[in-house]
Amino acid sequence: MAYIYQATLWCDDCGQAICQRLDEAGEGPEDKSDETSFDSDDYPKGPFSDDDDESDSPSHCDSGAECPNAVELDDGSKVGAIVSGLTEDGIAYVRGAKDSPCVREWREHYELEPFTVHLDNLEGRDGCVMATVSGPGALKWAKDDQTIAGERWESADGDDFAYAMPVDHPGLVADLEKEGYTLNLDNYTPPVADPEDS
Repeated sequence: MAYIYQATLWCDDCGQAICQRLDEAGEGPEDKSDETSFDSDDYPKGPFSDDDDESDSPSHCDSGAECPNAVELDDGSKVGAIVSGLTEDGIAYVRGAKDSPCVREWREHYELEPFTVHLDNLEGRDGCVMATVSGPGALKWAKDDQTIAGERWESADGDDFAYAMPVDHPGLVADLEKEGYTLNLDNYTPPVADPEDS
């Protein structure tokens, strides 16, 4: 549940606290049940359910770490409670976001798995590897990501699949993991480093 006030979102507890403060100061509307009679810049509107307030990315209570429902991330920092549902684009955004404490919290909250990039050695194409990603929203995620290891994502077979053909090299997996990609390496064997390059 969330309230909208001054162009930001507030969790149920924080929204009610703002309403109480304004009411006690005599600044509340005459008829709070008629939300057409006042502007959300002047008094909170809501509460709205997650289904009523879906967005293209997660929204947090604007009270931040001071929110009574603040979420403690796995790095010890705190963020305001998550107060919005997700559109289809929002789901793709959370699945494709690069790993971080906040992203891990989003995925746990919305029960979403990250997009997994599958790496596959290309027979007869030494030095090249096929990178693919699939599932609902995969193409949108790939377009937002733009490139992987310097190669542009391409589309094929509709909106649920994208591929790229980056140059293979020792350390490719470590580089991609450092960038936050979740990888499937079942069909990939990394090249052996040339001793003369070390």
